[in-house]
Amino acid sequence: MPKTRRRIPRVALLVETTRTYTRELLAGVRRYIAEHGPWSTFIELRALDSSPPPWLKNWDGDGIISRTFTPETAEAIKASGVPAVEVRSSKLCKQLPFVGMDNHLIGRMVAEHFYNRGYRNFAVYSLETETFFEQRVQNFVSTVKA
Repeated sequence: MPKTRRRIPRVALLVETTRTYTRELLAGVRRYIAEHGPWSTFIELRALDSSPPPWLKNWDGDGIISRTFTPETAEAIKASGVPAVEVRSSKLCKQLPFVGMDNHLIGRMVAEHFYNRGYRNFAVYSLETETFFEQRVQNFVSTVKA
């Protein structure tokens, strides 16, 4: 009986490559492919504020893994019609499946961690540039108040 060749999925990785976190995220994708692959992946050097790649408009791949930072990139991913997963924030790509951190839980766990170690005076510093910072702070503060 002849073997049928399995088609190799083609996946675009729209992930900025400027931070350790995201390079480790890409290393995790590489490990997944090594265990469950093969995949054909496409990645290019990207910064946080990179424009949507021009090739995305006509790309006929099988999927996209994205850390979306701009509304323009979110719209380009949606317009591509290619199945995609968001791994940064559910704010810009509400229509996409999201895989990421439970920021509400993180805020609560940080407060509980310090409380369980005897701390009773708290302060918080936040960057208001990202929704996930705000979510973590809100739950940290509400947990401390409780």
